[in-house]
Amino acid sequence: MEPISTTNGNAGKECAAPAWERAGVVTVFGVIAGAVAVLLLLAPMRDVVLRFVHDDAFYYFGVARGWSRLGFPTFDGINPTNGYHPLWQWLLATAAGGVANAETFARVFSALGAMFLAAGTVIMARRLAREGKALSEMTYGWVGGTLALATIYGMESALAALMLALAI
Repeated sequence: MEPISTTNGNAGKECAAPAWERAGVVTVFGVIAGAVAVLLLLAPMRDVVLRFVHDDAFYYFGVARGWSRLGFPTFDGINPTNGYHPLWQWLLATAAGGVANAETFARVFSALGAMFLAAGTVIMARRLAREGKALSEMTYGWVGGTLALATIYGMESALAALMLALAI
């Protein structure tokens, strides 16, 4: 890949952003996303719930487990429900049958959100690099790294970000 650039004083000419700088942004973001995924998988469940997983995520998890057991989307086991992101809910419901423990299920799919966010950020950064927008590429990486610490895990937002990155 050819070096990408930001403007210098050469009348709109572009100057190369060093490859090590671009790689550094992706590496730092990868370390942050990886650390968040490890925390989601291994930290005490109370900390995971209070610091990373939004309470609405448990609605998704409950519907997925009910759908897997009963064959239709339900939270209470009696009434059908709606109001969820269909693809995210389908992914959860498909996997719910294979994970018996509710805590493990919540941890794994919350960590998957961190990986989806990481993948979407890398895809967008590479896309911006191909278009020769160095500053945008690096900014996107830093913003993605910040979001890795603030994103609501267990929800559809990380999947939506990945889908958007793939679509652009």
